[in-house]
Amino acid sequence: EGKITIHLEKVPLGEALDIMCRSHGLELLRKDNYYLIKKGELGELELEITENRITVRARDVPIRQLVDSLSIKSGMNIVVDRTAEGTISGSLKDVDLAEGLKTLLAANGLLLKRVGGIYYVSKPVRKRPGRTGLSVTVTEGKFVSLDVANADLGDVLDEIATQADINIVRYGEIRGIINARLDHISLDKALTLIFQGTKYTFKKTDDIYLVGDKSITSPAASALTTAKLIPLFHIKADLVPSLLPQTIPRANVKLVKEQNAVLVFGTEDIVKNAEEFIKTIDIESPQVLIEAMIVEVSRSATKELGVRAGLRRPDTTHRTIIPQIRYTAGGDEINWLLDTLASYLHLRRLGFLPKNFWLYIHLLESRGKARVRANPKIATLNGNEASINVGWVRYYRTTTGTVENPIYQLHAVDAGIKLKIIPWVSSAGEITTVIQTEVSNLKSIGPEGLPEIAKRTAATTIRLKNGETVMIGGLIQKSKLKSKEQIPILGSIPILGNLFSFTTSTEDETELIIYITPRILTGGIY
Repeated sequence: EGKITIHLEKVPLGEALDIMCRSHGLELLRKDNYYLIKKGELGELELEITENRITVRARDVPIRQLVDSLSIKSGMNIVVDRTAEGTISGSLKDVDLAEGLKTLLAANGLLLKRVGGIYYVSKPVRKRPGRTGLSVTVTEGKFVSLDVANADLGDVLDEIATQADINIVRYGEIRGIINARLDHISLDKALTLIFQGTKYTFKKTDDIYLVGDKSITSPAASALTTAKLIPLFHIKADLVPSLLPQTIPRANVKLVKEQNAVLVFGTEDIVKNAEEFIKTIDIESPQVLIEAMIVEVSRSATKELGVRAGLRRPDTTHRTIIPQIRYTAGGDEINWLLDTLASYLHLRRLGFLPKNFWLYIHLLESRGKARVRANPKIATLNGNEASINVGWVRYYRTTTGTVENPIYQLHAVDAGIKLKIIPWVSSAGEITTVIQTEVSNLKSIGPEGLPEIAKRTAATTIRLKNGETVMIGGLIQKSKLKSKEQIPILGSIPILGNLFSFTTSTEDETELIIYITPRILTGGIY
């Protein structure tokens, strides 16, 4: 006895009776020209529930029989949907009651959903045509496991939403093919991975998931996009757009120069990616102190300058002159070698200055054989140019126009010593230094009153250790000085005047030597 509600169309009579009987735990037997209906044999069921833990072994147990037994032993309120039918088979041992029941039903093609204090058992959402290879499980309402092949993205989202019991709003249809395998991944992380590489994204607002097209021109943009102001602490904001990777569209980043910041707007994943990328490039840049000393010495005094390989005695030594070249010799031989190299490289010294270096400089100055032209210090950021200009500006006049109406013009001549230095600090603490030097001075005034400028330049790129000094030499200048002493009146007589005068001609050859020492500043000191 009992009641039945069913709708069948164009189904053979025998099959219709069999369906009705099986759905109600009955068995249909055909005998000759008649049918016998009897109660079906109950499946095997062993069920034990202790302290909200379940141990169960079921074999071909009708779903309603299993639910009735669970309700009696656990006190759970369970409602079976009319669409849920068939038998249950499976075994669980000492697992959480709700999770165990959910897993057991899922393995038999059924869903368990909790609303308030009532559990509902139902069939999954009807598959769309063409949907294949779909296996999705959500445990504890927040961990997703799935194994899908050529599955529809919308179907996967439906399964996750149903099993996780989440509130979800879709802006338009969600379509696409996905192949993925995830094991016990958090819900938000799983959604991020599923939508990654697609045109869709999601945003969580007050436990409601908003899903739609992530394009800023899409109708869903106002609901899915957000904005964040990201300040920069160590680099200029206008450098950021040119450094952005392809995953972060430049159109989503705007400069706010007044605050040295960038405003990023877009979906949450774009904003998050931009923030993480900016953190990787917004790091403190090392500062480098450039110490330069420009010394002009007579050629005769260069032999006395104590920095010549750091040696003043002909002691035998063994040291590296330049990278990859080792040389064993006495001090005189090393000095000769350095002189030879200097003629080609304009470099005389690479190393640390000896402690008594400054004493030699002062000694040569006191003898009149050297003159310190400048000793500037300047600090710069890593990779930025430091410029030092020690010079003067002189003016000369030119005349144009007519004799009656001359036009005078003043022109400037810029001369002196110019240094341009760019340091690059490596992760190993070495400093690659780009050096450009220019030395110019007024040589003479030509016949037409125009100045003649003597200019000497040198350029090099060299790798130094912190506090190591490079010396640039070979900037040589020759000058002639002619002086005449005579007896007044008699010395001015043509030809005979030479008998009453004394003429002295001297030639002076000087070399300009530039010492450059970069030091890495740490916390404002070095």
